[in-house]
Parts: sequence; C-alpha cells; structure tokens
Amino acid sequence: MASNLDDLLSAVRRLSSVGGVVLRTGERPDSLAFEFDERYTTYMESLVDLPTEAQLYSLQALDNGIQALSDPEDAVLWNARAFDSHPRWIELRTLADRVLREFSEGVQP
Repeated sequence: MASNLDDLLSAVRRLSSVGGVVLRTGERPDSLAFEFDERYTTYMESLVDLPTEAQLYSLQALDNGIQALSDPEDAVLWNARAFDSHPRWIELRTLADRVLREFSEGVQP
C-alpha cells in the first residue's frame, strides 16, 4: 500500500518529467498540477512527523510556483506545448526536481 508521501512524490515526478512526455501521453498540464495539489494537501493534512526544513521549503516553493500560474492571464500556459518549452514551466520542473532531491537525500518522515 502506497503512503501519502509515495503518492505525493509520484505526482512530483510527473511534474518534473520533460514536457515531451506530456505531449506523447496526451496528459494535460492542468491534470498534473491538480494531481500534485491533491496529493500535497493530503500529505500535509496527514503528517505525523514533520519533513525536514529543506523538504518542506522545496514543497512549498513548488506549490507556490504552480499557484502563481493560476492567474487568468496565464491561461495560455496550460497546454502541452507551453509545458514543454515555456520558461515558467521549465522553472517549475526544476522546482519539482529539487523536491525529489530533497526527499531522496533528507531524512524522510
């Protein structure tokens, strides 16, 4: 049985993958962001042991980055082509990579 952390890291992995994967599979960036949001909320609500400061900061940075794309003028960024090449999505993938590094190197709760 997968833990809430496993589910969260799976969603983060999908956000960190190159945009070409999204283009090939037909997945939509908004679905990936929604999945992350659901998993992040579930993980945070079910915490028994706190993650390290670096782990928590990396998760918050990724969440904030996704939330920053929620303005109406950013609607043009919610497609596979933008996910593949737009600088803001590239930055979000970098943030997702950082989450994965923090959880693989840090002390896991």
